[in-house]
Amino acid sequence: MSAGDAGSQRSRGARPWHHYLRSALFVVVLGTSFLPRWARRGLARITARFVYVLAPRLRRRIEKNLSRVMGGAVPPARLRASTIAVLVHYGDYVLDFLSLLRGDAGRWRGATTGEERLQRAGTAERGVLLATAHLGS
Repeated sequence: MSAGDAGSQRSRGARPWHHYLRSALFVVVLGTSFLPRWARRGLARITARFVYVLAPRLRRRIEKNLSRVMGGAVPPARLRASTIAVLVHYGDYVLDFLSLLRGDAGRWRGATTGEERLQRAGTAERGVLLATAHLGS
């Protein structure tokens, strides 16, 4: 079998090993939504390190983007720490999102003030523009 045959075999159905890694991590993440937040955060940090080691292509893409943002020549230790931080923050986001889906929405919703002004502006039929801040992981 030539190299071309091996490539066409892969494109026809064989999946690369990292596909199975992602699938396994997704199952683990879904199964952790019942854990307390501190445990989910710890799991996100551990998982980020596994992804860092086991997904070199993803790691290189993140490192390339970070190098651009951080101004080019970044010390390797700082680049590694920043890459792991990106993976940890993404893991935190995914776990928070999934925990929102399982819980009581009232628990996550904050108190609001000034709703009457918003309702008045909405009934004026001129439209309403809302600027919001994204707070969370």
